[in-house]
Amino acid sequence: MMKHIVITALALLLCFNAFSQNTTHLDLWGIPIAGNITDFSKQLVQKGFKQVDYSYDPSESSIIYKGKFPGDSIGSLWEGDTIIVTATYFNDNKRVYKVAQAIAFSSKSECDKYLMKQKAMYEERYKGKTEWNGLLQALEIKNKGVIYLDIKDIKNRNIAIIGIEDLQP
Repeated sequence: MMKHIVITALALLLCFNAFSQNTTHLDLWGIPIAGNITDFSKQLVQKGFKQVDYSYDPSESSIIYKGKFPGDSIGSLWEGDTIIVTATYFNDNKRVYKVAQAIAFSSKSECDKYLMKQKAMYEERYKGKTEWNGLLQALEIKNKGVIYLDIKDIKNRNIAIIGIEDLQP
């Protein structure tokens, strides 16, 4: 009887370990999307971003940040390397569940190239768990979330928009 209890306990530990390795949340430059807004803000500020605006709704709020693109150059940008990041979180538990980044490129081809590079990166990261939804222009990641990829032409600027929505509780 004791042997069965030990085997069952070991099996449960192995299952829990496998499950916990598969519950990584989506991230933006290594910052977890599903974290607390205070922690998310601190990490984004450490990367050189500044809070520039705030919006409040009874169920959720958003903070808008402005900063330079972290990492390698990403092409010919309209306004240097300046990008806008919006983090949306639930008011009750302060958990970030959606992040969007907007980057203005000087040409549509540079914008397309950046979005395709981002799509390929997420497909590689979540290999075997992604499905492209052409209608939504979104990469759906099973049991994780959705990554929206879009281009907007605003006043002759090609804006690459990447929205990351975490679907995990």
